[in-house]
Amino acid sequence: MRLFSKTIVPCFAALGVLSAAPIQAEVGSSGAPLPALESDPPDTVFPQSCSVSVVADGITVEMSVSESGEMPALLLNGPLFGWMGEADPYPDRHFPELEIRIDGAPVMPNDRFEAWAGKNNITNLVRAAEMDPWAVVRTPPYTSAHAKNSQVLIALRNAGAIEQAGDNYLAKWKVRRIVRIPLNAAPRQSVEFRYSARPGHSLLNDMEQVVTPAREREYCISEKQLRSTLRRAHAAGLLDVTEHAIATNIDDHTPSTVTLTLSGDAAATSRTAIFLCAPHGKSIAKIGTVTRQPAQVDEHGILHLLRVAETSAKSP
Repeated sequence: MRLFSKTIVPCFAALGVLSAAPIQAEVGSSGAPLPALESDPPDTVFPQSCSVSVVADGITVEMSVSESGEMPALLLNGPLFGWMGEADPYPDRHFPELEIRIDGAPVMPNDRFEAWAGKNNITNLVRAAEMDPWAVVRTPPYTSAHAKNSQVLIALRNAGAIEQAGDNYLAKWKVRRIVRIPLNAAPRQSVEFRYSARPGHSLLNDMEQVVTPAREREYCISEKQLRSTLRRAHAAGLLDVTEHAIATNIDDHTPSTVTLTLSGDAAATSRTAIFLCAPHGKSIAKIGTVTRQPAQVDEHGILHLLRVAETSAKSP
């Protein structure tokens, strides 16, 4: 796991799942969220304040935390996933690029995987076969085996976890990454996470498709507000919609304050409208960038961010 630089605590960023549009979308893909953090043991680490930065395709989450345990740690239980086909926009759902610092210093967390074939935990079999557990992120999901004991391969085949493919095997299992991050023995500290964004995307024809009831709740947006922010003409092109959902909680605890900074290259931001909820349910709608904007999270501790850009493409 590659580590990084800066100062923050677990305001994780999970990326948004697209709300269903009432009218057909031209193109769409769901996001791949990074799960929220847990404390280990439970209820021993508490978020205080959180700062989220979205710059181009990167997310940085910084959080100050307090802890009450003797040997506190943070736990990230990654999503269980398998090969989803060549068209999957986010095959690497174990976030191999994730970088972490505690109080400004790089950390090497305890990093492991779990592999499953149906209801069967095949982690030890995959290890014994010396197969790449992350073969499922490749297309095709080929992996070699170095097991001396053929019984291991027979057990994997019987579990439906592999299929012979010439001299190699097709990985048919599901896998998840589990990261345990030991914290310093201090009442307060900061942790930082940085990783690539995996947001939801859709190309939509008109305003009515963008402003669904779900998006009204999540982003405090209205069709009138969207139209006035973009100053959109009826004959304009398709709308490029990007949705992030960023988890800021640890266990069931949310930070007392959450701020958002968002920026990108000038060409991308000059025609991009940004929508999110401010504290007390007020709305934020603007063009371009956001700098340390106080934001409101939902009842589950998720920060929702919507970006809508006009494109020159026309609907068929």
